[in-house]
Amino acid sequence: MASFLFPTAAITLLLLVLSPSPSVAGPILDVDGDILQNGGDYYILPAFRPLISSAEEGGLRLTPAEDSSPCPLFITNSWTKRGLPVKISTLYFIPILTTSFPIIFSFDKVSTTCNKPLRWWVAPSDANNNSYVIVGTKGPFKPTYVFNIKEAGKDVYNIKFCHITESDIFRVSAMDCKDVTLLDDGKLGVAENSPFPFVFKKYSPKKIASYVD
Repeated sequence: MASFLFPTAAITLLLLVLSPSPSVAGPILDVDGDILQNGGDYYILPAFRPLISSAEEGGLRLTPAEDSSPCPLFITNSWTKRGLPVKISTLYFIPILTTSFPIIFSFDKVSTTCNKPLRWWVAPSDANNNSYVIVGTKGPFKPTYVFNIKEAGKDVYNIKFCHITESDIFRVSAMDCKDVTLLDDGKLGVAENSPFPFVFKKYSPKKIASYVD
């Protein structure tokens, strides 16, 4: 019975924490002031760029591991390109996206040698205690592990990665959230107290291209 109660309680707590409250939740806006559409494709750009960069540079791209294996792929950014569009969605049946909803990020407008879905997932910490955001893996995509988007200013947002932890002593569930940010090696990862402000720009469909370096 205990093995059943914890997942149920954990999922319930997750929905309570991540479900929008009228006093705190609001629509997520792109740089044009339009509300993000559930399942829409957007460029995720740094909110603050070097003066030499234009307002549409600094987007995300995919980078293979050092051994050049096709999967998984790391996410980095390019200060000289707009980068890849990212599909942003939630499992809730709503047409628009608001803060506090659990969010799914994935690349679906890119051709790579990795034949697995390019959905974001956070890998376990490596030997250097770095936790990277990677794509090209099957997960595990547990309902208790989610991304969400938090407002950080006018049309500026932070991306969080949250999961439920359980105390071995008191059997109490708690939400642990970290910031999705660029780590020291330039790869997208998660870290505590390291917010990296992003803005969203609508993707204009042209053609599927490869942005894997």
